[in-house]
Order: sequence, then C-alpha cells, then structure tokens
Amino acid sequence: MYNIVDTPPSKMLEYKKLLVGCPTWHIGELQDDWDAIYEEYKKLDFSNVKAAFFGCGDQVGYSDNFLDAIGLLAKPFIGNGGTLIGRWPTEGYEFEHSLALDGDDFLGLGLDNDNEEELTEERLIIWAELIRDEFES
Repeated sequence: MYNIVDTPPSKMLEYKKLLVGCPTWHIGELQDDWDAIYEEYKKLDFSNVKAAFFGCGDQVGYSDNFLDAIGLLAKPFIGNGGTLIGRWPTEGYEFEHSLALDGDDFLGLGLDNDNEEELTEERLIIWAELIRDEFES
C-alpha cells in the first residue's frame, strides 16, 4: 500500500494489478495529494496493467460532480493502455452528473458515507469479490 503523496506515480508501473482510490473534494476536484502529481500520472504508460478504482463522494450535496475523482483517474489510465476492471452500476444512486460515468456504470466503486453509510459494507464486499475474479481472468 502506498500513499501517492509519498510515492512517485511511476511506482505504479512496477505492478500488474492496482487498486486506486481517491475521494472527490470540493466541486469535482482531486484530493490535494493526487492533484499535486496528476500531470505526471496522466503521462504514464499503463499497458499491461489492470486496475480497479474506488472513491467516496456526496451524491446529495455535490450531485453535479459525484465521484468525479474516479473519472479523473480512470480515464487517463484507460487512455494510456490500462485495463480497467471493477465497474460499478449506478442503480441505487441519485445524482445529476459524474465524470466517473460510462453508460449505466461508474468506472469504479462509488461510496457515499454521508448519505448511504449503511450500504458501504455490502458494496465493498460485492465489489471485492468482483475485482478478485476480474483480476484472476
């Protein structure tokens, strides 16, 4: 496990399987530590790397940019040759817009402990089983 603020983003390329997490801050922004290395992250070649993304957001208070951090991180990963696993259905969420959307799915697991804390554990368990199977395939 690495904290991105203490680790060069290129460290990710030493692994074939990644779990990447970041909450959405303020109005659709990356957390400060990710923001500080984002330009370098977007230049990495993720060919031959599989990754699952997760993040936290507030679908009520920030309905117009719910889980944007997942999209901000997952899209460059995909664009630079990475294989994304762990998509998560949007069913059960109520929001207006998200950069994490891809059709009827999020590009990763979305958690909302501000409004749906009672669903977090179940979502995590289901998602963990899903990505375990996808990492093995």
